[in-house]
Amino acid sequence: MPPLAAVVLGFGLGSGFSVHAADSQNSTKSALLDTAGFAATVNEDAELAFPEILRHEDVDLYRQIFDVQEDGQWKQADRLIKQLKDRELMGHVMAQRYLHPTKYRSKYKELKAWMAKYADHPDAPRLYKLARHRQPKNWRAPKPPVRVPVKAVGETESRIQVPGKKRTRAQRRRVRDLKRIIRSRLRRGFTLAVKKLINTKEVKRLFSTAEYDQAKAQLGQGYFLAGRDQWALMWAGQAAARSGRFLPEAYWTAGLAAWRLKKFNVATGHFSAIAGNDKVSSWLVSAAAFWAARSYLVNRQPEKVNSFLTIAADHPRTFYGLLAARMLGREMNFRWAVPPLAEGTIKTLSTKPRGRRAMALLQVGENRRAERELRKLSGLTDEQMSKGILALASRGNMP
Repeated sequence: MPPLAAVVLGFGLGSGFSVHAADSQNSTKSALLDTAGFAATVNEDAELAFPEILRHEDVDLYRQIFDVQEDGQWKQADRLIKQLKDRELMGHVMAQRYLHPTKYRSKYKELKAWMAKYADHPDAPRLYKLARHRQPKNWRAPKPPVRVPVKAVGETESRIQVPGKKRTRAQRRRVRDLKRIIRSRLRRGFTLAVKKLINTKEVKRLFSTAEYDQAKAQLGQGYFLAGRDQWALMWAGQAAARSGRFLPEAYWTAGLAAWRLKKFNVATGHFSAIAGNDKVSSWLVSAAAFWAARSYLVNRQPEKVNSFLTIAADHPRTFYGLLAARMLGREMNFRWAVPPLAEGTIKTLSTKPRGRRAMALLQVGENRRAERELRKLSGLTDEQMSKGILALASRGNMP
């Protein structure tokens, strides 16, 4: 086994697994640096000048508008707004005004009108909440914000669905409410309240077997996050034992809890179960395989380590996949290179309202606002569009 693998996998094992400290430190640094790799074939000749969505005169006007509104100079801002030829960024201009912390109190009519036009803006959730707070009785509610799915770049979704059971419409609505209550209480750390809820006759009657075990797995995760590993292992372990084929996250929580309890033999079983499931996302498979390898090493079964490192390394676009590949001595075919801001990329981004606004905001120096637009857009894009977002974010020095 390569020295780096022994260091990382056998952390804390003692003198029986010692390696040269300097070598391990340098190797570990290299491994961590290499996890930042990004696959891209870059043609530097395809790079274009920064896209100009706004005219030069409008760029200057928008800069002045954002500046004077920051100081609450509304009349001066209104005079500048009248001179605009392109009103692409008016949603951001008015959001800045309506959300000013001290120098402007927005009216419900203003907020409702803003939501009707700009529900897809990054500030829409805040303005919607403010509008509902100031909504007079018997007035129509404002248009709700457009919701964008949250996803990690490169994430592969699990293809596993938790089976339900036959229910009436009212029962389906009640089950949705119960699941929401469980998630909400666990987010606030109320594990005892969730424990009591899932032990009620109503939950046991309305939930399918797999749904009930899903709630138990969620409770186990709540206990794990609270540092109560024995309870986490019990609840998540029970869920995994009965419905693990539908709930890989139950195995994951149980495995981590077992590791912290130093029950390494138990941990290997839970992590291995995920690593062998081809319907689980590559992120979870690589993580579970890596931790299975680590658990086997600590459990004095080194002959099983490399096979699980290989499983993890077969997912090279994940953190643990990259780390495992480095440990196995595999060549890393990655280099950090920002994709070019090519003509096709600009054209594609320009067809999306969020993309156009982001490019216009970068022109006027409102990089934080542009970043929020791109974050929203990234939840709706394919790989090619993601590369364009990365190129644009790099131009704006965004994190």
